[in-house]
Amino acid sequence: MDTGIARLQTLSRVVSLFAAVAILAGLLQLVLLGKDSFFPTAPVIEVSAADAKAAEDYGDEYYDEEYLDEEIAYLERTDPYRTNYYDDAYVSTTDTGIAQPVEKTLGERMLDLIGEPEGIALIVMVIALFAFFVAALMWVWRAHSNMMQHGIRLATTPTRAVVNYLIPMLNLVLPFEAMRELYNRSEGEPQELADASVSDVTAWWTAVAVALMIFVLLAVKYFINFNTPLTFFTPLWMEFVIVGFALFLLLGSTWLFAALTRKITHFQAVYLSDLEPDFTKEAEAPRQTVTIVRKA
Repeated sequence: MDTGIARLQTLSRVVSLFAAVAILAGLLQLVLLGKDSFFPTAPVIEVSAADAKAAEDYGDEYYDEEYLDEEIAYLERTDPYRTNYYDDAYVSTTDTGIAQPVEKTLGERMLDLIGEPEGIALIVMVIALFAFFVAALMWVWRAHSNMMQHGIRLATTPTRAVVNYLIPMLNLVLPFEAMRELYNRSEGEPQELADASVSDVTAWWTAVAVALMIFVLLAVKYFINFNTPLTFFTPLWMEFVIVGFALFLLLGSTWLFAALTRKITHFQAVYLSDLEPDFTKEAEAPRQTVTIVRKA
């Protein structure tokens, strides 16, 4: 078997492996977050007789420290209009005992998340997605390189095919066009049909584009909430549905891409191995020449 095809097959397996790990970690995270979003559990608080009597005498001005800790945990899970956007903690003041909001830093929020199952699932998903992206770029380079080494000229060179994924704005169009051409040409289609529509490629890129669009809109929303006087309020369950749908599309796009790598790898293994040596290079267009005739 050709060395390039063997390497392409190995990279395709690696891409599929990391896609599967990212999907499993992402689905686990959605299940854990969805449980708290749709089925919040109220804290069970044991109050002594003395505390109950004090609470009855002082009303809202009395806060038992243990009760307050349980209340903070409950509010962080259920209050979409404060903790969802500002991630506040509640502490009692020394003079009145009335709870006041204190904004947490990003580092504190990340530290709180790391020890939770949701945080572990998030870390695994992020690492798997990064590894998937690196392996995918390696596969893209190898697939284009195989075609070039067998004399099949594509509109996109191997290096340019990889760089297309890294250039902002252009990476919304160029990777889709390059993948469509790679799919058709690897299947043995002539140059005239290189840009023919491919449903698998369209499905993959539609999932990527819609997911990225939702994440960008969410990022704009959070930027406005944190940096301007304006605040966009949405219920916690609705926030979860929007983020969950975008994450589902993003994870689905990784599996669709992995499926494309398997198909294109199979196409190249069949098509390139069947090429006769005389046909491994496409005929180049004849160069035009101009003959100048001088009059005597």
